[in-house]
Amino acid sequence: MPGADRPAPPSSGSPALGRRRFLGYVLAAPTLVTAAELAPAEPARAESAAADIPSADVTELVDLNDVMSAAALPTSGLITVQVHTDETVSFALPRAEVGQGITTSTAMLIAEEMDVPLANVRVTLADARPELVFNQLTGGS
Repeated sequence: MPGADRPAPPSSGSPALGRRRFLGYVLAAPTLVTAAELAPAEPARAESAAADIPSADVTELVDLNDVMSAAALPTSGLITVQVHTDETVSFALPRAEVGQGITTSTAMLIAEEMDVPLANVRVTLADARPELVFNQLTGGS
C-alpha cells in the first residue's frame, strides 16, 4: 500500500511536520545562508562600501559630563578642602545631595587621598556662590 509509512494527518486538517522534513529544513537553512555569503560581491558595491567609512558621532567623542567638567574648570580652584588643627578635614560640597550619596562618597575619597580616618572628614553642602558658576551644577549621570 503506497504511503502506508506516512503518519496520518492530524484531525485539524493541516499536514503534520515530520521529523525528517523538520531536519531537512534545519540543515538546509544554514547551508543556503552560507552559500549566499560566499557569493562574490559586486566590485562597484565593494568600492563604494570602502568609501563610506562612517566618522564618529559627536556623542561618542564628548558627552554631557565632559562638557560640564570643561565648563567648571576655570572656577575649580575656588573649591578647597580645609585641614584643621584637631586633625579633622572639612569640605563644603558645591553640589546638591538628592539621594545619590555624594556626600558620603566625597568624604570617602577625601579620607583616602589625605590618609585620614573617615570619621575625621566632614562634608557639608555649600551655600550658593555666584562665582562658582558651573561648579554648582548637579547632574550628568
